[in-house]
Amino acid sequence: MSVTKVTDNLRDVTAVDATKLTGAVDIARLPSAVLNSNVSQTSPEIYGFKVDATGSLIITTTNSGVDNISSSEYANFDDVVIAVSGITWSISGTDLIATI
Repeated sequence: MSVTKVTDNLRDVTAVDATKLTGAVDIARLPSAVLNSNVSQTSPEIYGFKVDATGSLIITTTNSGVDNISSSEYANFDDVVIAVSGITWSISGTDLIATI
């Protein structure tokens, strides 16, 4: 595999090896159209899922960052989703439904 190092903004890069992507995005350099259409304006949220002894789904959230989840509580989740706040979760049969 050949690798081309792009050192200026005159070249059109169409493919980048994902293992080479590191660092942070300077949000000030993104056009407002990108921010307004693709980046949610809501807070990040952690949704922790656990099934209790009766088979009921228990969902624990960080309440838009207001509440904390301890490391021991986090370790006991069956699954975790990190997403925007405001998602409503429901069950239909055996399917977990996320409504935004």
